[in-house]
Amino acid sequence: MNKRFNILLAIGIFFFLNTQLIQAAPGDTTLVVPISGLKMTYTGNYDSLLVLPDTATHSYRKIYLHYILGRYSCPAGTQYCGAWDYLTSVYILPAKHKGDSVELARVITPYASSMPNTWTNEYVIDITDYAPLLKDSSTIRVNYGGYSFGFTLKIELEFIAGTPPRNTVGVKNIYSSRTHGTFWYGSTPSIETYLPADTVTMASPATNAMLRVVATGHGSDSNNCSEFCAAYYQLLLNNTMISQKTLWRNDCGINDFYQQPGTWPFQRANWCPGAKVLPIDHELTSYVAPNTPFSVNLNWQPYTSPGGGSNYVIEAQLFTYTAPNFTLDASLEDIKSPSKQNAYYRSNAICSNPVVIIRNTGSTTLTSLTFTYGIRGGSPQTYTWTGSLPFMQTQEVTLPATAVNFPALSEQNFDVSISAPNGGTDQYSANDKISSTFNYPPQFPSKIAIKFRTNATTDTTNSQHSETNWRIVDALGNVVASRVDNPINTIMNDTVTLAYGCYTFQVTVQQCDGVNWWLYADYTVNPGVGYILFRNAATNASVTLPHYNGGDFGCGFNENFTVGYYMDVPNLVKDASLDIFPNPSNGSFTVNYDLPSAQLVNIQVYSTVGKEVYNRQIDSGVSNSQELDLSALAPGIYLFEMQLKDNRLMRRIVIAK
Repeated sequence: MNKRFNILLAIGIFFFLNTQLIQAAPGDTTLVVPISGLKMTYTGNYDSLLVLPDTATHSYRKIYLHYILGRYSCPAGTQYCGAWDYLTSVYILPAKHKGDSVELARVITPYASSMPNTWTNEYVIDITDYAPLLKDSSTIRVNYGGYSFGFTLKIELEFIAGTPPRNTVGVKNIYSSRTHGTFWYGSTPSIETYLPADTVTMASPATNAMLRVVATGHGSDSNNCSEFCAAYYQLLLNNTMISQKTLWRNDCGINDFYQQPGTWPFQRANWCPGAKVLPIDHELTSYVAPNTPFSVNLNWQPYTSPGGGSNYVIEAQLFTYTAPNFTLDASLEDIKSPSKQNAYYRSNAICSNPVVIIRNTGSTTLTSLTFTYGIRGGSPQTYTWTGSLPFMQTQEVTLPATAVNFPALSEQNFDVSISAPNGGTDQYSANDKISSTFNYPPQFPSKIAIKFRTNATTDTTNSQHSETNWRIVDALGNVVASRVDNPINTIMNDTVTLAYGCYTFQVTVQQCDGVNWWLYADYTVNPGVGYILFRNAATNASVTLPHYNGGDFGCGFNENFTVGYYMDVPNLVKDASLDIFPNPSNGSFTVNYDLPSAQLVNIQVYSTVGKEVYNRQIDSGVSNSQELDLSALAPGIYLFEMQLKDNRLMRRIVIAK
């Protein structure tokens, strides 16, 4: 699984009705599987009893809910089995059903009617804050809100032992004394009738508080509300507004799950087809005091619908906590790239800069952090991040391109660790390391023929130009080839010659409708069908673009590739070896090599844009060592090439001063 970190150590299996509990040794992971192989064949609730680990006596630094969606084959003639985009929610019902059910996660199913029955997609949701509810013999409930079926579901709860950033004291639904869930918007009575102020208390021993709002708009009137219109809510504490949030997702067209049928690229009211719903968290600690009642009120943007028929599904939850467990701590939350996770498909595979996600898990604002990272088995490198990250906030960090020499072309492991937050000592090491598995990006020929046809959709700011453009950029972000401000309904042919290096083919579509979308057939004026084709200019062989997906790619895509070498720069000569160290260095390298025979050897060094910056010829024996002085070169990534009489050896090197 994606976030299992290879630390599962099962020592027992217990069964309670439909529940499977795999208990790991202390300090490792406990896996609970309450639902497996469920076919969602009707609208409504699917309940399963489960035995949970003892969160009262054991502490867990992370709790993940793995929501694994799949497809099943409907019997011939089955009506309403199209597997469309529907709202699904996962709830926890406390032991013996005392108290309200609490929503743990909300996922919108994708347009999946064209997916094979072997298709699955995994969504990982952090539910650590719900720890007090995840105990005893409780009930897990899945609510399926669709009338078209065809989906299967598996749910796993993953408990990782350790200390969380702060301990949750309680979880309470706001509006729990009334019906919470679906509320009509724009009709009479007003939505505010159902969302009055609620008075709550942060009871001792809690000293911290946070309000989580999960809200999505559904249904459509003549104004396209609520699904296709943006509305805001205002959060009031004690009748004073402290925040205003607009409920809108403008990134559906870059959904990592594509190609979907249907209207998946459209922007929507805080959700996208095939995506988990992202909660909105409001930190309240600075506004409230222990044991002192305060009022919470969500005021929705005023609206009157011309015909009714739209609604918002709203959950608001108050979390109370003890004081932070650490003053100086940071956590590695995830590796976005390189990674094989479904959730980061568009960001992979890479051949340049890794991207990781960190969280400040100490009460002190995080201003600096040291990263050590690289491919497992290679030489790691370090990088110091600086910034300003408040407690419990997350941030993506782009790391300098890795320079290790990778051992093979198969699946690899990428390891990252962090240290020295704010230049000091990290108070909790259990969240300082993380790993991912990944595959290498494709290797393309150095001379590429690109055939590009635009459709008739124009740029909204200039109707004389197509909305679709492409660029090829190198590892430093320099544009080395491009097609921008193109005419509509036009075929353009380009031949691009690239030096050895790492590149990204970037396609952008202003209105997020790809270049070939089924919906165009419904237009009075069909914009036509566009396409993008790559070929090897020397052989005319087709070159596959894995992220292209036939033109239905929403807002665009990035295709990372290498020219002249794979990401690991392998040896291209049988019975030859090459080692360069230290790497990175300040410019002074030692080159050790073994060759099949004594021969004249050319040593050349190239920049990432293919410019030769160093050239030297040596008369080499079979085994030798050479000192390489590149201290005059600027810091950066370079390609080292050793030209032999029959072939060549290559490595990536980094100069860091």
